[in-house]
Amino acid sequence: MCQELDQYIKLLYILKQPYDKKEHLINCSINSKKWDVLDQDIDLFAKSLTGWDLAIYEFRNVFNKLTINYNYLLRDPLNGINESDKESIFKYINEYHDNEFTRNYSLAELVPVLPMIFNRITDNIKCYFSERKLS
Repeated sequence: MCQELDQYIKLLYILKQPYDKKEHLINCSINSKKWDVLDQDIDLFAKSLTGWDLAIYEFRNVFNKLTINYNYLLRDPLNGINESDKESIFKYINEYHDNEFTRNYSLAELVPVLPMIFNRITDNIKCYFSERKLS
């Protein structure tokens, strides 16, 4: 899921670039070429986002901690993150996806919400393209 969230941030990065740079990055992407953009550039851009887009970036950062080096069959990954990160996940889901999501959630309660996040990302991308031109 982190990869999909990363891709959303990168898509926003491309779309908000001047035409020449946008065209270059799109061409690199479709031709499987490496971007000449550093991860730090993407992070700096993402930190400048607002609203739901910024919330996705922040959620991705916390969610990444859940997915790194965990064996979900042996250990609940929620036990491996701090209370502040758990609260960030709760606030994000509660505000943008499910206002009945409980503060003391388990992994079993978190997993069904994940498709809502993907659907919202897809809807936002569709909306972005329907309201704006690529150039």
